[in-house]
Amino acid sequence: MFGFIIANKDLLSESQEEQYSAYYCGLCAALDRRFGLRYRITLSYDMCFLALVLCSLQEEEPAFTECKCPKHPIKQVNGIRNETMDYVADMSVILTYYQLMDSWVDDQNIGAFLSAKSMSKQIQKLEELYPLKLKNIKHCLDELSKIEKDNVLNPDVASACFGELLSYVFFFGGIAENELLVFGNSLGKFIYIMDAVCDLRQDLKKQQYNPLIAIPVEKHKGILTALLAECTDKFYKLPVKRNKELMENILFSGVWTKYNYTRQKGGKK
Repeated sequence: MFGFIIANKDLLSESQEEQYSAYYCGLCAALDRRFGLRYRITLSYDMCFLALVLCSLQEEEPAFTECKCPKHPIKQVNGIRNETMDYVADMSVILTYYQLMDSWVDDQNIGAFLSAKSMSKQIQKLEELYPLKLKNIKHCLDELSKIEKDNVLNPDVASACFGELLSYVFFFGGIAENELLVFGNSLGKFIYIMDAVCDLRQDLKKQQYNPLIAIPVEKHKGILTALLAECTDKFYKLPVKRNKELMENILFSGVWTKYNYTRQKGGKK
């Protein structure tokens, strides 16, 4: 589902790229610190964006610290370390677990099932740490599964469900709570439809659910543009204190990276 909320590094300044790397490396280090080295596999730029957003709202400037990188064991790298990064690491593990379980239920992917099963102890701890949040996320996933099984072809229904799910992930107590809920919701809608657009050809081939099957392909870009406009409107209502230009790069340019690649791969200009 994820893999869309990334920066366009070609348009980043050197300082912005360093800042972006600091959040990415900080999240990687938080995953290792809280769950162990193998959980770094749950690292994603999508969750790095969540860390960027949450840290950008805090009064205190995030602290940099040196991190050990398994890819570059000889040199130290700079990373952000604070409670926010720990929270984002927790959410990364939770979402990866549910994604693996989804692969097992939908595709009978035994590898996904075994990977999810190996995470069960950590998930149990996270359920104790975030009981209401995980209850709400699980409810949204159950509703989404029902929508997909019932083959509901109104894209607003499925995207609204995923938007609600992501709003719970973005909700971080004490910081612009309402604004984060609304922004997370709008971003979730965009992500779900973007995923549907990029997967349409494959879903048709495999005869799998896709909410856009009944909508002409030439209308897809317009739908995405409208959803992104709503998302950026909600973004500008957040009381951002730092990293604004970096996040604008992601929201205005980076989010189209996979879409453009899919179009080119499909032979469309």
